[in-house]
Amino acid sequence: MAVPVHSGPFGRAEAERLLWRAGFGPAVGQADELAARGLDGAVSWLVNPPEFALEGPEPEIRGQLTVVVAGKRLTVPLSLTRKATGQF
Repeated sequence: MAVPVHSGPFGRAEAERLLWRAGFGPAVGQADELAARGLDGAVSWLVNPPEFALEGPEPEIRGQLTVVVAGKRLTVPLSLTRKATGQF
């Protein structure tokens, strides 16, 4: 059985939907940029992203785990995570 392929127009709305389906949603202006690539170009860009330079300091482990939950930054000492999970 063949996989269905979108054959209709590919505009901003379709690009936005594709970005949400990819798991992260569009950044400001990204849906328009992706729509300009067309369907094949958009899919190619998502599965073969361009190279980019990482900026900022190297990550460090300082005995704590930091996560962002509901827009709030939470820091938990690794000693607590070890007790809870038996890992680290």
